Amino acid sequence: MSYLFFLGRSRELASQELYSFFPKARIMTDSLYQVDEGVLEVNGKMIAVKDALSVLGGTVKIAEVLETVTTFDATSIARNIMTCHGHPGAFSRPASRQAGISLRQPADRNNECTNEEREKITFGISTYEGVGKIPQSVYQDIKQLLENNGNKVRFVLPQDGSILSSVAVEKQGVTEINIVKIEEKFLFSKTLAVQEFEEWGRRDYDRPFFDSKKGMLPPKVARMVVNIALGKKATGKTVLDPFCGMGTIPGEAILRGAIAMGSDSSKEAIEKSKKNTIWLRSRDSLLPPVTYFVSDATHVSQSVRAETIDAIVTEPFMGSPQLGLGKITDKKEIRNAIKGLEKLYIGCFREWHTLLKAGGVVVIALPEIELGKTKYFVKNVIDSCETLGYTKQQGPLPYNRPNAIVRRMFYKFQKKMST
Repeated sequence: MSYLFFLGRSRELASQELYSFFPKARIMTDSLYQVDEGVLEVNGKMIAVKDALSVLGGTVKIAEVLETVTTFDATSIARNIMTCHGHPGAFSRPASRQAGISLRQPADRNNECTNEEREKITFGISTYEGVGKIPQSVYQDIKQLLENNGNKVRFVLPQDGSILSSVAVEKQGVTEINIVKIEEKFLFSKTLAVQEFEEWGRRDYDRPFFDSKKGMLPPKVARMVVNIALGKKATGKTVLDPFCGMGTIPGEAILRGAIAMGSDSSKEAIEKSKKNTIWLRSRDSLLPPVTYFVSDATHVSQSVRAETIDAIVTEPFMGSPQLGLGKITDKKEIRNAIKGLEKLYIGCFREWHTLLKAGGVVVIALPEIELGKTKYFVKNVIDSCETLGYTKQQGPLPYNRPNAIVRRMFYKFQKKMST
């Protein structure tokens, strides 16, 4: 069996998260990866691939590969739908070999289902990467083929573009066929699972405190960077977020089974983090508590013992809110802001080195400011990582909201092993 993983908008982050669990995943397109493993390891246990979306933050859909063809039409789509419903071979291949879609294929009445096999089918089609949107007339043809084969049939059309929404697939019980063009062939797959959109939304908007104006990381992105830091096994590992804000990263860390700590220079932020974590744990009594404390990020060693942290995962202070609003346009002022951030981050890396275990990692968002055609970046942080005792493993992995002036570039650093 082979499976397709459809990535969300933050593709670079999502792909690195996927590689953390499936190192042999093969890239098919920028947002599509193929995996030949039917299970994945999570905290020492094996779970089915279709359940991977309970772990991954950056994958929006998982599908099972059905077949690869050189051309397709209404009959071949209908045949794949029947395969999804346990009746393979219900339709023969169409005689036409023209690429694309042939309309009005006749039903093969010799292959009609028996009364016992007749069932209600709701189907939909999502097309990607070089495959045009399927015309509604073709849906009608497929419906007719399936009805002639003895089934009660309805279909759901994509509302925007050529891809069905996760809400439609989940709420309406749709048998979704995905069609992707890879080189000169078409890859058919059936959707096994879609991202748990309601659960992610609850963790973002139903918690006691969140502040979209401050641009803090949403839980999906926090989960991705936690996964990149921890990999398959989180149990027993300790994660620290020294700029914890509202506690999003520590929350996602304990959901992965890790031990989590969070600190912030703001007492108010710590109080909000505590209440958000209490809310999260009220929904799952098995989740462990998070240790929170007030501290400047460059002085956390006063509260945390040396060499006890497996991973530091954080979105640090990214500069004055005026930068993000585009209200600071003077180049000298921006360069001075960058120098200030570089000094802060380098101080943090020095401090954190003492806290990390041998081989421990730092996953951090570093700001890139773009005004007009000019980009400003904290380059000295990257240039100094070797002398500070780290090796850069990954990055830049961008995450930013549309039209953002301050963009987050995630990097993964590993503490050098002692020689």
